[in-house]
Amino acid sequence: MFKPIARIVIPLLLLFVFFVAAGGALAQFDVLYEEDREHLNGDTDEEEDVEEEEADEEPETIIKRPKAETCPEMPEGIVIIGFVAPTQCQQLTLGGIGRVDLIQLGVADAADIWGVVPGSLDICFQQSGYLVFLDAADSPRTLAPLLSFERDGMTCGRIDRPGTVVLLHNPYPFASPLVPASAPEPEADAEAEAASASVTEAVAESAPNCIVKLTEALFLREAPGGRIIGIVWMNSEVPVYETAGDWYKIDFEGQPGYISRDYSKLLSGDCG
Repeated sequence: MFKPIARIVIPLLLLFVFFVAAGGALAQFDVLYEEDREHLNGDTDEEEDVEEEEADEEPETIIKRPKAETCPEMPEGIVIIGFVAPTQCQQLTLGGIGRVDLIQLGVADAADIWGVVPGSLDICFQQSGYLVFLDAADSPRTLAPLLSFERDGMTCGRIDRPGTVVLLHNPYPFASPLVPASAPEPEADAEAEAASASVTEAVAESAPNCIVKLTEALFLREAPGGRIIGIVWMNSEVPVYETAGDWYKIDFEGQPGYISRDYSKLLSGDCG
């Protein structure tokens, strides 16, 4: 009786043990397979740490700085008149000019102008000499004579495009000679001189209210905040005939005009 039962029960027990063992093996196989799959896919703990560190890092802040206005900051020997905010200016050395033919003629000074150049921009040098222009529209820059004129004892040239203005001690041997120190608009200058003479006479009739000394070089303007007509150099002592808000009406070397009152100190009198 027990033999038939044993014949049935024993195979069942063996089958049960087989399934239990197979289930454990499959579970072990699943664990190994998962680790291998993570290794093959590159999903390691190290990469997770890197990702967490990158997430913790703050994004880089980009600060946009406004462009500096370089034309008002030119050295004392160079004056730029008629520039606008995007106009950029720089004094050049002999290496910056890079022309042996110009260097051999004796370079007194040079200014490079780029950015937005208005239709009429005057570059003035305190020294005397001959002007040439290196046009930035061409590469290499083409050399051309530049008409020069005198303004307040300075040698000036007028340009309407980006380029380099070079002041030479000796004239460049162009086919046509350079025009030295003559005003480009004689009729306009004659009218300006007549108007200036009348203002000078009016100023001369009255005594100055005070005398001030400039702590910076300032533009001399036709009216408060108006057109630039000259330069009043630092440490100049000038008489003040009228105070108009933030402006002084002065006379500098026979040239009347207005200067900012923010860069001067009182020497005598009462400026009001």
